[in-house]
Amino acid sequence: MKCIEPTILWIFFCGLIQNTAYAMIAPFLPLKLVELKVSPLWQGIIFAIYAVAVIAFSPIVGKLLKKFSPKTLIWFGMFLMGLCFALFAVIGADVLTSPGLVIAFCIVLRIFQGIASATMQTTCYAIGASDYPTQMHFIVGGIEAVTGGGLILGPLLGSPLFASVGFQVTFVTAGGSLIFLAVVFAFLFPNSKVNQEEDEDNDDYVSGDSDEATVTIGMLFQEARFTMAGLGSMLCYF
Repeated sequence: MKCIEPTILWIFFCGLIQNTAYAMIAPFLPLKLVELKVSPLWQGIIFAIYAVAVIAFSPIVGKLLKKFSPKTLIWFGMFLMGLCFALFAVIGADVLTSPGLVIAFCIVLRIFQGIASATMQTTCYAIGASDYPTQMHFIVGGIEAVTGGGLILGPLLGSPLFASVGFQVTFVTAGGSLIFLAVVFAFLFPNSKVNQEEDEDNDDYVSGDSDEATVTIGMLFQEARFTMAGLGSMLCYF
């Protein structure tokens, strides 16, 4: 039986952490927002803005991969996610005196969390496509599996932690754990071939040896299979 490459295991671990963090706040953040007199409409916006940030920033991550190493983007995304988690503790400190301030603060943090999530997830897929093109079927399946695992694990960890130590300590603990893991990833995550292949492609382009065409977002949406797959993925989250 062939062993799984260490980099692929790191990708799966990153996906598990990302989705555990995403789902962890679901059981108790709405309770705190109700306590702070935030309306259901704004609660929905606070949760939805995360996904909006992911949609908006994911294509940008693809551009950033030409300038920064995948390892750098992954640990930075995890660090940013942890920092946002820690800052959520401010909501429980009675510093924000009105629902409007709470809403604005939460929206800003959720946007940055979405950026962090997009950075980690897009980079993981890029590593898989670049380093293991013949194993993408396995990597995509594995990422989806750990996504489900994280969505299960998040509430199971968040609920008892919130019940035992309260709102502020829960967020500080989660944020500190993510920042610690970001440091671990910064030192231990394997290097990728993504930037190396970009350099080779640029050399080929300059020399006129490259036959690859530039693909834009608009071109992707003109492809029926891409559009249907995207719509299907969105509907799965309802």
